[in-house]
Amino acid sequence: MIIREIVMARVNQEYREGARERIIIAAINVAIEKGWEAMTLEAIAQKVGVSIPALYSYFRNRDALENEVVNRVIQIHLDEFIAALSRDGDIHRIIQNYADLIFIHQARHVNIYSLLPIRFLNDPMMHGKVADSMTAELDLISNCLTRAKSRGELKKYLDVEESAQLISSLTAGIMLKLIFDSQINERIERKRWIMGVERILLISRDPDRADVQ
Repeated sequence: MIIREIVMARVNQEYREGARERIIIAAINVAIEKGWEAMTLEAIAQKVGVSIPALYSYFRNRDALENEVVNRVIQIHLDEFIAALSRDGDIHRIIQNYADLIFIHQARHVNIYSLLPIRFLNDPMMHGKVADSMTAELDLISNCLTRAKSRGELKKYLDVEESAQLISSLTAGIMLKLIFDSQINERIERKRWIMGVERILLISRDPDRADVQ
């Protein structure tokens, strides 16, 4: 009897965790497809296929769900960032991977990222989470550059920490532009970002890149 109760409790916990995950993913998809304001409990419930009251058994209110959505998007971004900078390849290939991450991931989550400035300015806890994410990204860039330098792909006198800071600042600027400038030409901005990183790292243009002309 005790074993059966333990098994049932585990099954119930796994079901709740699975249901909670489906709700978060559904909320993210609603925000991506229709914008943040469209991410109502009604829209999320419809996406998941449950009633609105059922959502309250997993999240106490819409704000709690919003926080989970923002936290998840930050984590997804960080996971993809780790993957992009951990792939094998020379420094030019890594820069291309990084650019893909910025311009593909950012475009996909622009409706959610547009909320972040408001959230982390008014919410100290969210401010800390975003700051921690930026610090983690900076460390990843530094580690990536250190590995490239050890392979002889970067000049010996290049200051890795300073270069990582400059690349981080350049990336933050382009992300803000992607969020707030609806007329942005992503192809041109991607090219400029890559050129900027190459100049920071004191390396020549990638001869295999299609936009070198």
